[in-house]
Amino acid sequence: MGTGQDFYKNIVSAIQGSEDLYIKPEQARDVIRILELAEQSWAEQRTISLEGELIS
Repeated sequence: MGTGQDFYKNIVSAIQGSEDLYIKPEQARDVIRILELAEQSWAEQRTISLEGELIS
């Protein structure tokens, strides 16, 4: 995997049942949560722990 096109091809293959997803939903959720907490940390000017926040 190296391009956005490869990412979407993988999604199609996963839907068709011929491949596993390269990026699991749990991994994507963790990235989104980290970005949300980073934004909150910046807005509040404080450190926010990731403990108990991530799935994978």
